[in-house]
Amino acid sequence: MILPAALLLLGALTAVLAPRLLARADWPDREP
Repeated sequence: MILPAALLLLGALTAVLAPRLLARADWPDREP
């Protein structure tokens, strides 16, 4: 029961952090 909960938590954490990391990585490209 711990494994599915860990995978779900990892998936949620990834879903929350991924957009922030992508946005942070895109900043240098958007600056002139």
